[in-house]
Amino acid sequence: MTTLTATPLPETGAIRLTITKTGTVDYILRSDVNGQNEVRVLTGQLPSAGTGLLILEDYEAADGLVTYTVFGAGGTAQASTQFALSGPWLFVPIIPEYSQAVETVTEYDAARESRSVEHIIIGRPDPIVVLDILGTRKGNLEIWCPDHAATVAVANVFSKGETVMLRQPEHDGMDMYFTASNLATKPYAANGAATRWAVTCSFTEVARPIGPRLGSLGWSFGQLATSAPSFAVVAERYASFADMLTDQRKDG
Repeated sequence: MTTLTATPLPETGAIRLTITKTGTVDYILRSDVNGQNEVRVLTGQLPSAGTGLLILEDYEAADGLVTYTVFGAGGTAQASTQFALSGPWLFVPIIPEYSQAVETVTEYDAARESRSVEHIIIGRPDPIVVLDILGTRKGNLEIWCPDHAATVAVANVFSKGETVMLRQPEHDGMDMYFTASNLATKPYAANGAATRWAVTCSFTEVARPIGPRLGSLGWSFGQLATSAPSFAVVAERYASFADMLTDQRKDG
């Protein structure tokens, strides 16, 4: 029977899924306070045929209790973990490398407009209303930054024009996928070199983006290549391929 473990990675705002396969893994569902969604993986990672070890990372889990269910030929497997975000995260689901942890969101306002349409009829006191649902949230975020370099890092999150995900601990229902219509940077508390800054963002909430991940945040094969001058060094440093994937070195 296929087994699954879920390990929080607070430094990258992710959860690592370690799956011991006894058959093909087709897909993985995540359940948290934001609902139930399929875990987004890199191109070609799923379905994963055969038996053996499969290690994946999920970058879109909400703060709090998170439950994963694996589906495939090896049967279903389930694991839960209590996930604690270190603070707010601005995540780029498709390209996690552009994601950024921030210290705090100092202002937040959101409104939802009705999609209903009113028709004013001459000689009739009441309108004819075509009823429709409420739209998604639109509003503004203010993000506190300790220095100007941090404002540049926040702006870089939006530089690729991709959908961004706000994940906010301790405030269920505040998480959202959104696009930014504009960004503005201003001093939050001017004090020379000790000036604190704020980045304001006008946002529109959008649907969860579709498509696979195009990268990872944290340890990657690119970093492995930079850190190890040869295959001999890699073989000496790691006891197994799984340890290499997670950068678990023999010397700790």
